[in-house]
Parts: sequence; C-alpha cells; structure tokens
Amino acid sequence: MRADLDPTAHAEIVAIRKAWRFLGSWQKLAGATLYSSCEPCLLCSFVITQIGSNRVVFAARGTDVPTYKPMLDCDLTKAAAWVNAQPDWFHLEVVSDFMRERALEIINAFPWSQAQTRETVDRPRSIG
Repeated sequence: MRADLDPTAHAEIVAIRKAWRFLGSWQKLAGATLYSSCEPCLLCSFVITQIGSNRVVFAARGTDVPTYKPMLDCDLTKAAAWVNAQPDWFHLEVVSDFMRERALEIINAFPWSQAQTRETVDRPRSIG
C-alpha cells in the first residue's frame, strides 16, 4: 500500500483492478471467487459486493492482525449477512480460515512495530 503511494491499493483491490483490465469489463467479474490471505476490510468488502463477486475465501481473520481496527465493529462475515438480507444485492458466500495456520505464521513474522511508523516508503532507484 505505502510502496504504491495509494492508500486504496489493498491486495483485494489490486487483484480486482488487474482482473478487470484483463477481462476488459468489471461486469465480467460477477460471480467470481476472490481469494485473500486475510479477511477483506470494509472498503474491499464493499467493492467485492459491488462487482457481484459471489464468494470470498480467506486465510487469516482481521482480528489475527496485531494492528487491526474494526470499523463499525464489523467484519466480512457480518457484512455478508447484511448483504445477503438485501433482496437486490448479489448473494455473498464467505469461507474463512482457509490455510489459516500458515497465514498466522506469516503474520507473526512481520515487523509490526516498524509498520506502525506510517512513514512514506522510498521508491527504489531505477537501475541503469
């Protein structure tokens, strides 16, 4: 996120943008399954519902991340329950904890105290 200097460049958003460009239309993403290493935040969850994705599979839960701050005390599972109660929204299936133990190993190895500085990441100099 900070390396791209784009605060909306969450992994799910980046994947959706790439798939959109590849397919040529975001409407072609309807019915797709999105896989994520961590539970999508509310920003990503909203975008996922708007493109009509019908399934999200993720490994770690938001609460597994030491810096997790839930907005509106909500997670994707709660958001999906609300979405699925809306008659004119696409149904959203949520599959959690897929390969969660491996995701936890990676999360626990990350230097969270350094990530909290919120300093801008310098772009690497181009070679040549």
